[in-house]
Amino acid sequence: DFGLHARFLLARAHQLAEERPEALGQFQAVLDGYEKRKAQAVEALKQQNLPAGRRAALTALAQGPAGDYVIRAQFHLAQLTAEMGKYAEAAQAFGAFAQKYANNPLVPEAQLRLAWCQIQQRSFNEAIGLLGNLAKNPDLADQATWWLAKAKVQAADPANAQAYAAALAEAIGLLRRAAENAAGKAATDPAAKDRRGEILMELADTQQLARQYKEAAETYQLVIQDPANAARIEEASQRQTVALHLAGMYQQSDDACRRFEASFPRSTLLPAVWFRAAENAFFVAKAAADNPNLPDRVNQLRRLYGEAVGRYEQVIRQSPDFQYVNLARYALATIHYRQQRYQEAVSSLSAVPDADRTGELAAVNYLMGDCLLRTLPADVDDAVGVARMVAQAQQASKLLEAFVGAAGTSPKAPETPDALLKLGWCYQ
Repeated sequence: DFGLHARFLLARAHQLAEERPEALGQFQAVLDGYEKRKAQAVEALKQQNLPAGRRAALTALAQGPAGDYVIRAQFHLAQLTAEMGKYAEAAQAFGAFAQKYANNPLVPEAQLRLAWCQIQQRSFNEAIGLLGNLAKNPDLADQATWWLAKAKVQAADPANAQAYAAALAEAIGLLRRAAENAAGKAATDPAAKDRRGEILMELADTQQLARQYKEAAETYQLVIQDPANAARIEEASQRQTVALHLAGMYQQSDDACRRFEASFPRSTLLPAVWFRAAENAFFVAKAAADNPNLPDRVNQLRRLYGEAVGRYEQVIRQSPDFQYVNLARYALATIHYRQQRYQEAVSSLSAVPDADRTGELAAVNYLMGDCLLRTLPADVDDAVGVARMVAQAQQASKLLEAFVGAAGTSPKAPETPDALLKLGWCYQ
């Protein structure tokens, strides 16, 4: 009489232990077992002279509504299917659940999860329509509003600058509202307190996309200061260093980098923080170099650029597999170039693989070619020297040709006219 209900509880135990395949199998067994018992009840009712109590029980099973645990088994089965990345299958299951049990209290949550599956399938219009209605539900307002913001941003085309900016602005407003809703429920709902941290992280990330860097840094600080977000403090702290840097607040970003290194000395995010600290030093040195009234100019620039060089070398030396290590090499070469140390610049740029010299690193070939031209001898008077000079000019021309002909290089890139002039000089 209670075997299927016991199996349902076993499935829930597996689910809460995050043993998804086991839970999935048990929930399916509950539903299969229920259908089997229902079919057996239909057959048993064909018998004559059944006791009244037995007939009533069989009739209830064959013709009555499914038990609550059976309904919940269907819901959790769809939930697990979505969590395992089978969004189309899960969306169909949630849609069928909402239609079959229209008055069940789980229907709003089923619709919420259906909208999430639609977002994953990039069916943004359907998700936005569903989430707009669910945002009015006081129990689900924070989650629905949060996911509505996600859908709005993902539905917008970044190539359409005006529309994308409008979508980001709307999403920021929605995320603020979602965070407020979650905060209002936090006293009675521990899950809402946890969601608030995730929503604030999403808000800060969206503010960065909207180039609201100072505001993003302040939002990351809210995450860092809330003890409920202990699991997110490390990531929020690293992202704050980026936001402060992009806001032009280099000293504050540097302070945040030092705090991060002191608080998380074994973090896997340390290379990103070291890189950001190097970028801070480089931009401070560059601003000083652009200041015509800089006192004690030679010594100041030597000190500032030296600090940036040391930080970039730390990234390259300690994190050779870091995602942006080649950007660090390029920035280091740029500093050497500014200080007319062309051989050091070539050495740094040579470490950047040819396959990576695209996008932000497309100018590697241009800068390397430029350095080779600047190190050509002013005058040669012997055949060996002439041959060496021609070979170096040929090497420079190949690099400049690669820069000009690179698929990702725009004709409007600021270096392109100069690269063409230098290329023509190489040919000459």
